[in-house]
Amino acid sequence: MNERIKECWLKAAREDSSDKWDTQEEFIERFAKLIVNECCQMMLDMETKYPANLTVREIKKHFGV
Repeated sequence: MNERIKECWLKAAREDSSDKWDTQEEFIERFAKLIVNECCQMMLDMETKYPANLTVREIKKHFGV
């Protein structure tokens, strides 16, 4: 697994370690949000080459982050 994905996984997992389905759903949501935010940050970092701010807003809107 990619190191950045592992870091996001571990960060999401640190918040809770319960087996309950609601908690698993919350974990999945936290993990997904971390991935989306990571992608958006990469786009902002590349903004000098591309107009990322508009794209970031649309990606976040699309995923509800």
